[in-house]
Amino acid sequence: MVMKYLREGMPKTVSTSEIPLLFHEPHIEEGYRQSGLPWVYYISSLFQMHNETINVWTHLLGFVMCVYNLLSFQEKYDLIEDPYMWPLVAGYAGMSAMFLFSACAHLMANTSDVVHYTGFGVDYAGLSLYGVGSVILHFNYTVHHSAKGSFIHENSAPIGAILAIFVCICGCVSKFRYSRPYPFQRKLWIIIPVGLVFILVEIPILHRLYLFLVHRIHDESLLHHVGHMTFFIVAAVFFGSHIPERWYPGKFDLIGHSHQIFHVFIILVAVEQTNALKIDIFNQRKHGHHHVNESSFLHTFGVVLIVLLADICSVYYFHRCVKERERKSK
Repeated sequence: MVMKYLREGMPKTVSTSEIPLLFHEPHIEEGYRQSGLPWVYYISSLFQMHNETINVWTHLLGFVMCVYNLLSFQEKYDLIEDPYMWPLVAGYAGMSAMFLFSACAHLMANTSDVVHYTGFGVDYAGLSLYGVGSVILHFNYTVHHSAKGSFIHENSAPIGAILAIFVCICGCVSKFRYSRPYPFQRKLWIIIPVGLVFILVEIPILHRLYLFLVHRIHDESLLHHVGHMTFFIVAAVFFGSHIPERWYPGKFDLIGHSHQIFHVFIILVAVEQTNALKIDIFNQRKHGHHHVNESSFLHTFGVVLIVLLADICSVYYFHRCVKERERKSK
């Protein structure tokens, strides 16, 4: 069926006047896929130029990059038998899920109202898993040895799990509660919980930055960590501002709009995280500063699985609420 669309041609893309309001994006006027077509069309549209094409491909490439980066650690370390490497695998599982879930949500976004809502619920679950995965990575590998055993270090996993779950819940609630055109308050429902996870994730980095600036303690990977922090902040600015399409509506419909730029900067965040982790893990092992909790499976894969289960429940409840609203509106 996919080959049929590729041989015979895709349905033409349309403007905002020809699709339901739900599928409109701010200041994007053209390049929308028609809704209500067979699922196989939307899968085939991976090879069609529309206003979601770059969103899909950037995060598909991000997913492949994450898998490749994780496997690159296998050259020096045993990712399965060595418990010290379990936080890395758990963290990259969360990171990979975010890229894959996002790509799928954007690919299927125009299928139907219910699929649109549910797909972006899955997208929020991906953000949630990336958040808790980053908490696991940073508090196992990037925390300075002088801070190990502190309250925030010992409790980072449960705090990160709770905040990550709220990322998914708040994203689903905001999507269900507000209608297009979305007010800025809807963005805050996503920015605030994601921001709280970001603050938690960066506590070890801010501590190391303090040690470098105040006590002049040499830090080989700090530049990469500052890089990923900077890229994340820039990504958030593009996510919330709708620049440049806000300034030139209709000019960046297919290439160059803010969500595409946001996706690219999130990939750069993951690249810099990987660069920093390679240095941190090598130095921890070299100097004997590594630390793994006794219940390492619970604090790594266990935390990710708990968050995943909570996200599945949240998205399923969100899906049911959307279907019930759809039924009542008919």
